[in-house]
Amino acid sequence: MESVIQQGIPQKQNADERLEIMKMNAQTRKAQTYLKLANVETLSSTYKNVLVSKACEVLAGEQIIPLPVVEQRKVYSAGELGEMLGVSANKIGRIANQNNLKVPEYGEYRRDKSKYSAHECDTWVYFESVIPEFKRQLKIIKE
Repeated sequence: MESVIQQGIPQKQNADERLEIMKMNAQTRKAQTYLKLANVETLSSTYKNVLVSKACEVLAGEQIIPLPVVEQRKVYSAGELGEMLGVSANKIGRIANQNNLKVPEYGEYRRDKSKYSAHECDTWVYFESVIPEFKRQLKIIKE
């Protein structure tokens, strides 16, 4: 036993094992952070899929779940839709909220920089598929 202690072999082995365990714990915490971020309700499903993919990549060391294919769709802000339809951005938001138009079929949340500060926030952007619905709702309001 004394010769083993003097040689220091187990201590080096223990140090290497400890270092490996510490690395694994760090990777696990990093993956858990990605998964916690993926549970934020306002994130779009695309962002959630990216975060889950990255969490798996951190744990496995390789990409197991592929990153989602991002389809390029034209998106509009409430202000842009308002300009197109002759109403304010505020009116677009109210119509969307009153008629449950903030659904994945009609748009998604995206991270954006606040116009008036350095703050980042989630902003709802609309797809083209919602335009006929807004036109219909505006026609109902005008009648």
